[in-house]
Amino acid sequence: MATITSLSTLAKTSVSANDYLLIANSSVPTNYKFLASDFFPTMTTLGTSSEALFVSVTNKNTLNFKGIKSLNSLLTVATASNNITLQVNESLINLANCDNATAGFLSSVDLTTDVTGILPVANGGTGAATLTANSLILGNGTSALSALGVATNGQLVIGRTGLSPVLANLTAGTNVTITNGAGSITVAANLSTLTANLDAATYNIYRFSWLSGDGANEGIAVNSAGRVFVGSSTPTAFYTYDLNVNQSIALNGSLAQRIEMTTSSTPASLGIAASTANVSNVAGGAASLEGGGASGTGAGGIVTIAGGDAAGSGTGGNIVLDPGTSGSGTGGKTVINATGSAGPLANFVGTSGAASANSVSSSTASAAAKTGAIRIQINGVDAWIRVYASGE
Repeated sequence: MATITSLSTLAKTSVSANDYLLIANSSVPTNYKFLASDFFPTMTTLGTSSEALFVSVTNKNTLNFKGIKSLNSLLTVATASNNITLQVNESLINLANCDNATAGFLSSVDLTTDVTGILPVANGGTGAATLTANSLILGNGTSALSALGVATNGQLVIGRTGLSPVLANLTAGTNVTITNGAGSITVAANLSTLTANLDAATYNIYRFSWLSGDGANEGIAVNSAGRVFVGSSTPTAFYTYDLNVNQSIALNGSLAQRIEMTTSSTPASLGIAASTANVSNVAGGAASLEGGGASGTGAGGIVTIAGGDAAGSGTGGNIVLDPGTSGSGTGGKTVINATGSAGPLANFVGTSGAASANSVSSSTASAAAKTGAIRIQINGVDAWIRVYASGE
C-alpha cells in the first residue's frame, strides 16, 4: 500500500474536473468522491446593474476585491471597528451643481398649483386677489395691499403725518406757474408782481435793465462795469463816473447834511465843476454855491468857504478865487455882487488893532510906504485900492 508522502503533489492551479477526493461515510458503508475543483471559491455579483466588489479570483483561491475610496472631498472613507465608514461632508456640497430635476429639494413654489387661496402679506404675498391697473400700491402692515389710485398728469404722492398718503398736484404759490404733463411737471417763476419783500440773502441781482418805480425805462440802471445811473422821465443813461445822475440831487432839508470824502493817508482833492462845452462857440456851464433863502423876516443862509485847518505849526489852507483865463480874449473877473443890498459890499471880520500883526487894522495913519494897488470895478467903472507896507 502506498503512503501519502510517497504520492506526487498536485498544484492547486493544476486541479481540473478530472481530480476527485475520496470521501468515506462512517455511518454508511459507502465511499464517495468529491470534485476537487469544488473546494475553490467563485465570486458572483447578485445585484442588478450594480458595481461588483471584486475583480477576480486568481490562483484558484486568491480573491481580488476592489478598494473603496472617495472621488473628492465631499465624501470621507475610513475604517472603524472593522467597518468601512462613509462620511458625507455637507458643508462642502454646492447645491448649484446638483441635479434638481427629480429630487425637488430646490424646487420653486408654483403659485398656480402649489398654493391655494390668496397668499397673505406675512407669507410674502399681497393679500389681494386683484389690484387696479396703473395704480400705486399702499401697504398696511400685515393686511392686504390696497390701491392708492391712478395718478393723473403731474400728480405726486403727498404724505400726511399719521395718515395714508394721497395723490395730489403741486399748488402754485405767488409768482409761480405749474404746468402738469404726462410724466412731467414744469415749474416756472413769474416775478412780474411781488406780494412781499424780496430777500436776496446776500446774493447778487444782475443783468437787469432798469430798477423802476412804474415799469418805465427810468429809475436806476447799472452797466456791466458796475457804474450806476439815476434818472427820471425815461432818460438816456450815461456812465461817466461810478454814480451818474440825470438831473438834480436833493437832500433832506430838515437834517444837517454833509458831503465829505473819507480819511486817507494820501488825501486827494475834491472838485466840483459845471459842464464843459463840447462844441464850438458855446459858453461853459455856470457853477453856483448858494445859501438857503429865508421866509418872513428871517435871515438868508450863510455861505462859508473855509480853508483847511493846519496841524501844529503848519500853514492853514488858502482860499483861492481864480477867474478863468482866455487865450486871446478877456480873462474872467472875481465879482462880488451886492445887487439889491443896502448894506456894505463886503464885511471883513478879524482881529482888530492898530498894529500890523492884526488881521484888521484900526490905524488911520498914512505914513507907511505904498507897495501897489488892486484894480477893481465899481458898477463897471475901474477903480484902484492902494496897498500900504504896514497897517499903521
